[in-house]
Amino acid sequence: GYADSLQLQHKRSGPRDHMNTDQDWGLSSPKAELHMQSLMMLQTWNSIRSLDFLLSLADVDTDRVGVEGHSGGATQVFILAALDERPDVLFPAVMVGTGMQGGCICENAPYLRIGVGNVDIAALAAPRPMGLTGANDWTLEIREKGLPDLKTLYAMYGVPERVDAKVFPQFGHNYNSVSRGVMYNWFNKFLELGLKGTVIEKDYTPLSKEEGSVWNDQHTAPAGSAVGDMHERTLLAWLTQDSTQNLQKLWPSERNQTLQIFKNVLGKAFDVMIDRRLEDVADTGSSELRTGFFSRQENSEDLPYFSTIRQVSNVLSEQVKIAVASPQETSEDVLIWVHEKGIRGVFDGLNLSAEAAHLLPSKTHIVALDLIGQNSDSEICINEMAIKGKGLRYWDHHPDYTYGYNHPLLSKRVHDVLTVIAHMRKERPTARISLLGMGPIAGPIAALARIQAGQEVHKLAVNTAGFRFGDLNEFTHPMFLPGAAKYLDMPGILALAVAAGKSWVFGETHGVMDQLQIVQQVTGKDYQLVTGKYGTLEAAFKWLSSSYH
Repeated sequence: GYADSLQLQHKRSGPRDHMNTDQDWGLSSPKAELHMQSLMMLQTWNSIRSLDFLLSLADVDTDRVGVEGHSGGATQVFILAALDERPDVLFPAVMVGTGMQGGCICENAPYLRIGVGNVDIAALAAPRPMGLTGANDWTLEIREKGLPDLKTLYAMYGVPERVDAKVFPQFGHNYNSVSRGVMYNWFNKFLELGLKGTVIEKDYTPLSKEEGSVWNDQHTAPAGSAVGDMHERTLLAWLTQDSTQNLQKLWPSERNQTLQIFKNVLGKAFDVMIDRRLEDVADTGSSELRTGFFSRQENSEDLPYFSTIRQVSNVLSEQVKIAVASPQETSEDVLIWVHEKGIRGVFDGLNLSAEAAHLLPSKTHIVALDLIGQNSDSEICINEMAIKGKGLRYWDHHPDYTYGYNHPLLSKRVHDVLTVIAHMRKERPTARISLLGMGPIAGPIAALARIQAGQEVHKLAVNTAGFRFGDLNEFTHPMFLPGAAKYLDMPGILALAVAAGKSWVFGETHGVMDQLQIVQQVTGKDYQLVTGKYGTLEAAFKWLSSSYH
């Protein structure tokens, strides 16, 4: 049970409207998820701090630390072991398996299990001894599914005997005396407790509530604003302030050359959120859907452009529809245009739109794409479908389930742009590839794609229109990206993008622009950051073509 841990609600509850506020929000709210605040986070922090406390005691052998738990407690065992090297012997009971990953919201968090499961996370404990139990539940097949893989991993360390599982199909989900007996003997062996023979649990008289509680007349239980919703709001406000202050200290400055640390911390965070780098796309292929010719302008003497509508696919079985306008003259310049309206914002059928044809830099291949969900028959919002699926209980709509197992729509859209970059690189190995994104959707997506593509993007031009992830208040918003507000929001993203190469940035405050100028200066490379009075499409095109011709 939760014993004396009564300060916060712990139950399978979905989002609570009264805790969804712009300031001083509560758990399970959009603002909390945008700052990576969850029950899983709090429980894991409690596990680490509890271990800190125990290891500070004089009568504790810090070289022989065992951690055990069952069901949701087992989840905390292997999560703690994955993050902390101090536990020496582990026993996560009736949780590690391939049939189900975690039922409670306290066992789930954004990005935790995208492409992986509990067996993978538990494997991070290797080569430390880890005992498992299964029952007539989702762990029933652990010996056939999961344990062989763990045995193979431990064998690579030369210690296959350090991992094992006992299954008791006659019992349901449990931590009964039979299962506890396996645990006792596992710790006796690997903590070298020296007990002879098989360890069997003795009969005992349970402590009374008064004997088991830490609360008494001298140590009174929290009450009033120290419990419930008020405490929850205060706690999350403190966490937000503390995290923001620590991350702001990493911001590169002329006096503090911390660019590499800044890139390591924020860059790795967005690696997790987007879960794709350009090299992950690998090979691509395409099939032509339509082809044709058009001129840039009526009565123009320019040679006509050759245009194609294609379906591009990558090795991950993802497909992206693109439109390409290629000049007849030899050219190695490619502009990938991420548009708020997709292909139809740039092309009119096989022809470029009047605006694009007028502004298009000469001798440049121009590429537009339909991001996932753009220009589909139903104009679906994938986030909304995932969270509001039919037949789910109210608490099943919790975002930690949706985003714990599935990429957010925004991440998938960045994946689409990376696929197109990889395809154009394959088609034109020596091309200078630029990215353009204008608006609160296209701008952030183009900037994120630049970060994940690294040096493959020669120039970036974005107008963010002042977009901020921290302003979102709906899980189903197509731009919802858990964690993005925590890691300095758009200013942090733009800083990483500017540090990667030549950039044209508009739509931001003077303060942010000043910070980006400093980032550009401390790169120590011949990078260029352009800001100014006009953030128009025409100005962006003029800058994009300036260094080419």
